[in-house]
Amino acid sequence: MSKARVIAQCRYILNRYPVGGKITDEDDELFLLDLFSRHPEWEQKQGVGVAALEIGQSEFRTKCFVLLRYDGSKTDISFMKCVSKPTPEQEVKQACRTAIRPTIYAFRKAHVIYGTTRCALTGEVLTRENTHIDHHDLTFDEMFRLWIKTQDLDVLVNQLAPSADNEYGYRFQDQKIIDEFIDFHDRHCQLRGVTREANLRRGRS
Repeated sequence: MSKARVIAQCRYILNRYPVGGKITDEDDELFLLDLFSRHPEWEQKQGVGVAALEIGQSEFRTKCFVLLRYDGSKTDISFMKCVSKPTPEQEVKQACRTAIRPTIYAFRKAHVIYGTTRCALTGEVLTRENTHIDHHDLTFDEMFRLWIKTQDLDVLVNQLAPSADNEYGYRFQDQKIIDEFIDFHDRHCQLRGVTREANLRRGRS
């Protein structure tokens, strides 16, 4: 995704929520956490760990992103300081997440009954607002590292295309790459429904 597209996506998310509102959309959350991890002071910013993301108001009365930590503390974070061109491997990783998005949605639809299904980690009842789909046995990152070792990175990069309208990240143009990655993913990972808090506490999946 180009710098301009990243900035546009951040502004779009800022405008979706009111000041003081928590960011509840899973795709928005994953996009921002991936972006914020590039902040030059990320270790200091995340502190003991990020429990939630919120919309705040800067001293200039403009909207900004705020990290809510597990210890109850909070800090603002500038998305502009995070904007930089991702590495080729990061671009491929984004395309891989795009490739399995239908798998994630299908699992949620088939296996999560809101108000009935319970979080696999905490036992809490899952709702439309608090549900994340988690990779376990192998996390998504662990699985991706195994897969990328078997691939030619240059070939993958050459098969990347920009995201479609109203999407973020990259996607593969070659359906064969998509199918092979989905097969690898399905053979190495299992999915389960968890609460967003449990998922973030465990680490992004």
